[in-house]
Amino acid sequence: MIFAQVDNLLIFFGEAELDSTILVKLYNTKYPQDIVTAKIKTDPTGHWTVVGADLDITKLKNGKIEARIVQIDKAKNISEPLILDLKKEKRPIFQKNPKPILPENYMAIATIKNIDDKITSIKVTKDFIIIATYELVYFYDKQKAKQIKKLEIKKQWINDILIVQNRLILALSNGEIRTYSYDTLELQNKIKASNMPILSLIYNQKNNYLISSDTNGDITAFDLSNNNKIAYILKKHQWDVSVMTQDDDRLYSGSDDYSIKIWDLASGGLIKNIKSAHSGTINDLLIYKDKLISASDDKTIAIRDKDTGRVIHILTGHKKGVVSLKLIDNILVSASKDRTIILWDLNNYTKLKQLRGHTKSITTLDVNDYNIVTGSLDYTVKIWGYDPSLQGKGEIDETVLSKYDLIRSLDISNDIVTSLAQTENEIVFGTKGYIYFYNNVTYKQTRKYSTLD
Repeated sequence: MIFAQVDNLLIFFGEAELDSTILVKLYNTKYPQDIVTAKIKTDPTGHWTVVGADLDITKLKNGKIEARIVQIDKAKNISEPLILDLKKEKRPIFQKNPKPILPENYMAIATIKNIDDKITSIKVTKDFIIIATYELVYFYDKQKAKQIKKLEIKKQWINDILIVQNRLILALSNGEIRTYSYDTLELQNKIKASNMPILSLIYNQKNNYLISSDTNGDITAFDLSNNNKIAYILKKHQWDVSVMTQDDDRLYSGSDDYSIKIWDLASGGLIKNIKSAHSGTINDLLIYKDKLISASDDKTIAIRDKDTGRVIHILTGHKKGVVSLKLIDNILVSASKDRTIILWDLNNYTKLKQLRGHTKSITTLDVNDYNIVTGSLDYTVKIWGYDPSLQGKGEIDETVLSKYDLIRSLDISNDIVTSLAQTENEIVFGTKGYIYFYNNVTYKQTRKYSTLD
C-alpha cells in the first residue's frame, strides 16, 4: 500500500486479493469519535485507489490524524489494520508574502457567498474584509472569511469606503458622507456634501482634507481642521466624477466625460486637463512612481507621465471595461467587467497571468499585502492568494481550505500505478512496465521510460 500527498491531493492505493473490499478510516487521535470513512472494491486486477474526493476530511479537526486501512475478503475475513500517521493543518487565508512574487502561483483560495446585493466597494483592513452594498456594510473576519458584524444604512447605496484614523467613512447615494467609529460602528458625524450621490472619497493628510466627488461632476474638499468647512468646490467636469487619487501635492480626478484633470491639492487650482484621456468612462486611477495609471470602460489601461499627461503605454487584454486597479509591488492588478483579473508587470508592461472564477462582472477590487480581494455581480467575494505549494494547480475555490478534493485525473493508459513521487517540476508515476513523467503545472506527459528493456 502506498500513501502520497501531492499538494492538496490525498491518495491511497495498493494491491489486494481479488474481489476484496478496502475500508479506509481516518480520525483525529484527540477526537476519536470524529471519523470519516471510504469503502472501495478492488478492480479486476486486485488493485484499488482512494483519492481525496472519497474522504471529506473537513469533518475532522486539525491535528494528528490516524489512517487505518483493512482488507475484507470474499469470506468477510478482516485483515490486520495498516496504520498510518498523518497531520491535518488549516492554512490561513491571508499570509505574509514570500519573495519573490510569482504571479503564476495566484489562485482563488476562498469565496464569500450569498452577498445580498450588488457589491459596490471592498476594503481590506488589518482585521476585516469590509464589503459595501445597498443599505449594508458587512464585516468579515479576514482569516476565517466569516461574517462578524454588519452596519445597516436604510435605503442608501454605499458607493465608497474610507478608513481614516479609526473611523469608517462612507459615501452615500443621498449625497451624505457619514462617519462611524471603526470599532463600535457608532455614528459620529454627517456631512451633507451634495444634492447628488457621492461616488468616491479620499483623505489628504497634509491638508487634513476629506475630499468627495459626485454624479453632478463636482469635487468638494472639507477642511477637517476647521469644523468640516468647505475649502473649495471644483466644477470643471461635465459629468460624474467616478474616481480620484492623489500624490503629495496634486489631486487627480477621472470622469464619465472621458477626461482626467490634475489639480493643486491645497488650493484646488486646475493644473492640467487631459481631454479624451480614454474613449469611455474613467473607472479608476492610481499613482505608481512617476506614472499615472487609468482604467476605463474602453477596455484599456493607460500609463502616463503623471506631470505632463503624456501617454507612455497602453495595456490591452481585457474584453470589457476595466473597473479597478491596485498595486502589489511592481505588479499592477486590474479587474474587469469581463469577469477576470489580470496581473501586469510594470517593468516591461507585459501580462503575467489572468485569473478566472467569477461568473458575472467584477465591480470592485482591493489588495492586502499580496492577497487580492474582488467583489462581483455574482454576489460573491473571492480572495485570491499566493501559495507556492499549489503552483500551477489551477484555481482552487474552497472556503474550507483544508478540504482535500480530486482536482485533476491523469490517464496512465490503463496501466497499474505502483509508486508515485513529486519533484520540483514533475509528478512521477511508476507502473509495472514504465516510469511516467508529467509536468506539475500543465499535467501533460513530458516523457516515459520502459523498465522492461
